Amino acid sequence: MNTGDRSGSSGGRLVEVAFARDPGEGMMIQSLLRAAGIRSLLKPTGINGPLIGEGLLPPGSERVFVRADQVDAARLHGDAELGRLRQGKHRP
Repeated sequence: MNTGDRSGSSGGRLVEVAFARDPGEGMMIQSLLRAAGIRSLLKPTGINGPLIGEGLLPPGSERVFVRADQVDAARLHGDAELGRLRQGKHRP
């Protein structure tokens, strides 16, 4: 589990704001949020092979969580960034 923050300094409730198909996509979303000053938590949705003694399994999807008081900001920032990516515009 990759944490930008578990529950924030206020100990607030966590809310899911995104779903990543793989750990790389999860880290990309987390980086975009971090650039906007929004801390997040990545939580794998599947099982982890080494943790259950089954060796290596392909990486699975992850859920992206932020503090409840940052949900609106995270979604607005995420929508703006996704719009830029879809249009082929990159930040300078």
